[in-house]
Amino acid sequence: MRDNPVAELVWHGKTFGSGTVSNRVLGAEVFPASVYVGTSFMDGRPTIVIDYAGGPLGFVRDEIRQVQPGVYAGFAYDRSGAPRVIERFILVF
Repeated sequence: MRDNPVAELVWHGKTFGSGTVSNRVLGAEVFPASVYVGTSFMDGRPTIVIDYAGGPLGFVRDEIRQVQPGVYAGFAYDRSGAPRVIERFILVF
């Protein structure tokens, strides 16, 4: 979110649990999602899926892959029609 100054002010990362994740927004844990290994929209290979189905962001699905130890590259998809990338991001643990 570093390329988006407004998002950087309000979004402060993700909190992962056992098979779950939520986003830290303005100090609150919001937008819960399920986490599991699934098939990527991008290339059909295995990926870590962050699935927001059933909540207010139900049309969003994130996919992340480790690119080096502690660093994951991600794509957020709008899946309300044919899946399309709406955001690219990096997660650092």
